[in-house]
Amino acid sequence: DSETASEIAERLRRVIGAEPFENEEDQPAGQLTVSAGIATFPYDASEWHSLVNNADRALYAAKSSGRNTVVAFASMNREIG
Repeated sequence: DSETASEIAERLRRVIGAEPFENEEDQPAGQLTVSAGIATFPYDASEWHSLVNNADRALYAAKSSGRNTVVAFASMNREIG
């Protein structure tokens, strides 16, 4: 489900953000960051190409909101609707 996927992605984001990486000072924020978009089947889409498209839309929403965050497509729909 979307909530579980978001929790897992958030844990990964925190773990990766806490790890030192070679040349991380070359990253835009001075560290390696993770942005993730979450979409789940069948709640967010009933066909694979729509599911991928919705996950991509959520990813771009995460990047647009400042990066280094996780956005679920389902939460985007709640904010809009």
